[in-house]
Amino acid sequence: MRLFALLAAGLLALATPPFVAAQSDSTWQDHNRAVGRAREARDWPAYRYHLTRLETLLRGFPRVVLRLAGAEARLGEHEAGLRWLERYAAMGLTADLDADSALAPLRALPGWAPVAARIARNAEPVRRGDTVVVLPSRDMLAEDLAYDRRTGRLFVSSMRERRIVAVDRRGAGRVTDFVPSGQDGIWAAVDLGVDERRGLLWVTTDVLAFQVGYDSTEAGRAALLAYDLRTGRLVRRIDASRDVPHFLGDLAVAPTGEVYVSDNATLAVYVARPGVDSLEVLVPSGVLLNPQNPALSPDGRRLFVADYLMGIAVVDLASRQVGWLPTPPDVASSGIDGLYVAGRSLIGVQNGTAPERIVRFPVDEGFTRILGWEVLEQNPELNEPTHCVVADDVLYCIANSGGERARGATVRDDPAARPPAILRFRLR
Repeated sequence: MRLFALLAAGLLALATPPFVAAQSDSTWQDHNRAVGRAREARDWPAYRYHLTRLETLLRGFPRVVLRLAGAEARLGEHEAGLRWLERYAAMGLTADLDADSALAPLRALPGWAPVAARIARNAEPVRRGDTVVVLPSRDMLAEDLAYDRRTGRLFVSSMRERRIVAVDRRGAGRVTDFVPSGQDGIWAAVDLGVDERRGLLWVTTDVLAFQVGYDSTEAGRAALLAYDLRTGRLVRRIDASRDVPHFLGDLAVAPTGEVYVSDNATLAVYVARPGVDSLEVLVPSGVLLNPQNPALSPDGRRLFVADYLMGIAVVDLASRQVGWLPTPPDVASSGIDGLYVAGRSLIGVQNGTAPERIVRFPVDEGFTRILGWEVLEQNPELNEPTHCVVADDVLYCIANSGGERARGATVRDDPAARPPAILRFRLR
């Protein structure tokens, strides 16, 4: 839910790349501001210096890498600029090079043509998935998927319509309401997760301005709900505290019953434990810049958390220490909304990169580092992809979520808009 989360938390001005509004890290904040001042003053040595610091602090954020190419070019360091551009190209990303006047001095270099051609090729469509169902409402703003192995049903959350639908994979994709709109006081239905052992469907729900029946007096409220998978009955509700606004976003359910939840307003990660009707802080505010989807490691001892700006954080669940999953220089691990473990790899839905894409990141045997990247899907039809779910050896993902039409309190009407679709990828 990167767009909604970022707008709600006031974190990222997507129309003003490459930098973000500052949060609690003053060092990062200072360099961020200094970049803008240096650019206005045309102080290119200072501009490069602060960009270099940001590249380190944001762990290779792609748009910083691209700006560093221009910074070196402005300083006459043409070969260095080309190397930054080659690194950006190796990430599989694209950009409008002609529109960036800072890169003009690099165009005379022998290496320009190959790297420009590669960046252009990076935009070529990749289509490996097939559409298994088109959802009935184009304005539902579909966000997440969950899978019930016992019945073979897929569940899809709707933020705007405040409901959860069930898709019967064994019944020609028949779509029915699992939680009708607004039932049990559900607000915007955001993320979903199935607890197979206890027969529960967990959902994060938040009061969002674009949801139907919005009540401004409830702004900032959020809760974690659990429904009986057999009956659809609400069996548990954990409300977030009312002392500060919350945006409970993505979640992951452990086999032992814990539910891990990221919060895009407080920027913390919480855990809901079995039998406890409150959220416990696992990762406090100020550690992550913008936490998105958590995913448990295969051994259940670590929690991977996608950070939209920093890459993939690793939380040791015993010590609560937070580190970062190392990546090669040619891997872009930022811009991830959905994150999943599949075999010996991580799957990331990157709707914060150009192009938007679904990527498989192979990892080492211990899940201690990323080894590379492979695009599973990238094409205009993805159109704001959000989340996926791993169902045995199949990956299901939401495409054309409608999120690009949501701005503030409104959802832009577009008669030509297509409804969300569920794509299927066979992982073996």
